[in-house]
Amino acid sequence: MSLTRLPNDCIYDILKYLKNDRTTLFKCLFVNRFWCKETFPLLYANPFDNYGKNRYLIIWTLILCFDETEILQLKNLLCAEPYNININPEYKPLFEYTKYLENVNSVKIIDLIVTWIGKITKEYYYKNFNIIITIFYNSIIRQCTNIKYLIITPSYFLNDGENIKTFTSNLSKLKLLRLNFNDEVNNDNIFEFLRGISKYCLNILKLEISFLNFSIPLDYFCSIIQNQNNLKAFKILNYDNNESLLNDILSFLEFQKHSLESMEFENVDFDFISFKNFINLSNLKYLNFHNCKGGSLDQFEILKFSSFKLKELIFNEPTWNIDILLFIIKYLGSSLQKLSLTKILITIPLIENILIYCSNLITLEITIHSNVDLLIFSYLKNLKIRKLYLHFFEEFNNIDLFINLSNNLPINIKELSFYFVSSFNLLYFKEFLENCHNNNLKIINSNYLINLEFLKIILDYIEKNNNNLMILGILELEKNWNDDEMISLDKIKSNGVKIVDFNRIYKEFSYDFII
Repeated sequence: MSLTRLPNDCIYDILKYLKNDRTTLFKCLFVNRFWCKETFPLLYANPFDNYGKNRYLIIWTLILCFDETEILQLKNLLCAEPYNININPEYKPLFEYTKYLENVNSVKIIDLIVTWIGKITKEYYYKNFNIIITIFYNSIIRQCTNIKYLIITPSYFLNDGENIKTFTSNLSKLKLLRLNFNDEVNNDNIFEFLRGISKYCLNILKLEISFLNFSIPLDYFCSIIQNQNNLKAFKILNYDNNESLLNDILSFLEFQKHSLESMEFENVDFDFISFKNFINLSNLKYLNFHNCKGGSLDQFEILKFSSFKLKELIFNEPTWNIDILLFIIKYLGSSLQKLSLTKILITIPLIENILIYCSNLITLEITIHSNVDLLIFSYLKNLKIRKLYLHFFEEFNNIDLFINLSNNLPINIKELSFYFVSSFNLLYFKEFLENCHNNNLKIINSNYLINLEFLKIILDYIEKNNNNLMILGILELEKNWNDDEMISLDKIKSNGVKIVDFNRIYKEFSYDFII
């Protein structure tokens, strides 16, 4: 009896599900013509995120798509000592690889070109390096018509005015744009690029701007923001000591107040920032402060009049006074489902504020420091959260800390994620689990690089304390397990535990809107 043939739509859905599993996708190329045709776009949508040791070979693939002029330019630069390589201008690739590119990150491309040049030379040469970069960029700019995600440092990427006009007109599908302005900008080509973005890219969902200089006129950014049909997320990075620029940008975000759901500030100095316009972003649900500084409590007072109801609030390593954190949690905490406090010393006033003002909290993410007051754990026990993410960034020498933490886990906890430094002593993790008697716990997730000792600790916990565990999240699922590790892993699975990738469970920032 022959098997029923799967419809093409089902096959495509299967392949799309495998889009992050490049090893399996490569095998799918050889099934038949249809599988090959459908797999190629998935493989080459984001080839620069391949972290294998031979990832630089994608550069050879890009060269196959060069036109005669670009090949001649590259040969003139490389076909001599110390490079001595051969490029055949008559070779025609089976696919137009660059046509499928959806994710272009200029920083990663530069890194791959540097690695590639290092591989084809006996010694490391930087001669003509910037010209080589430009040739690759011009080729990408000329051919790419399907880019959805673009992270670009314009001063490195944009050199040819005519190419820029072609490039921006091909970016109508753009969903995410990050602009890195890392040096003085007075290049007319960059201004032409920004004008093109404002004209052709009207459906950007997430816009990120990184400033290490302030020489670009405000009008360019405001025009891009104002012209978007449905901007959902905005991120500002590396903003320091400029009184007016960010305030003006925040005022223009009011044009997107009915669609904007996410705001992120990273390495931002708030000394001169006003929240007067910010509080009018009525649809805001996700707010992230990463390594921010400056500002007084008086500046944040206006947040009590905010029109938005947050779902998620993240503080990552701020240098603010604790009073600012307490104030923000007090006035923005009532609607929160997730609160993240990483690289912050958790104190009793902080936990008390969470207990009082965050009654709808589902997920709490905190960092456990070696000098933490152990009394805070008795407050932690009273939280009604279901997910707890714990970061351990230091060396510890107090086993009582882990016993105390384990004994005071909230009773409703169903999911625990652990983020350890590589030098973390597993003895403390073992002690924690041995004292953990919470039968509601269904998921344990850990970034620890798995070894036999770790697997034995998990297996011992399942057999003695919790046979209700359903999911174990780990890193390096595809590592080469030795025989003893495989035996322990199989025993864990035989207890009904599913093994999944750590990052499927732990997400630093929950907001994911780009398809």
